[in-house]
Amino acid sequence: MDAALLFFLFLHTSNISKGDRSDFQPKWREIMVNARARAATASYLTDILPTALPPIFEQCQSTTANHRKNIVALRKIQDTCATITEETARGTRLVGEKAFNGVFIDMLNRVLGVKKGVSVADRVVKFVASYITYITELGTCRDDSCS
Repeated sequence: MDAALLFFLFLHTSNISKGDRSDFQPKWREIMVNARARAATASYLTDILPTALPPIFEQCQSTTANHRKNIVALRKIQDTCATITEETARGTRLVGEKAFNGVFIDMLNRVLGVKKGVSVADRVVKFVASYITYITELGTCRDDSCS
């Protein structure tokens, strides 16, 4: 995302005419392909994952207006974690998904002890319900190839 912003700022702040911008397109595509090709590693689970989920849960407590944005962000984190696997003699272990589930459940368990009626906790529960609905619908659409 930072590379996209830098490229956008470069094009709009430079004195390059529109015809000259086409020369930068192949380089831009190469940058984006390389950024996507970078796979997450096991260090992602220990360094980034524990610090990525708490801000999402913190934001969803303040208002329901940002729930959709946080649902998409949480899904991207889950997809990144799902790519991290470990090969064993018995098969493939889903190390990333297990780590994501552990951190997610830890965040959820902090809210479950709060009484019903506390608006902050109710928003988190609503966020989790919306997230589960989102990933369920997404999985159904992928299976049925709906658009």
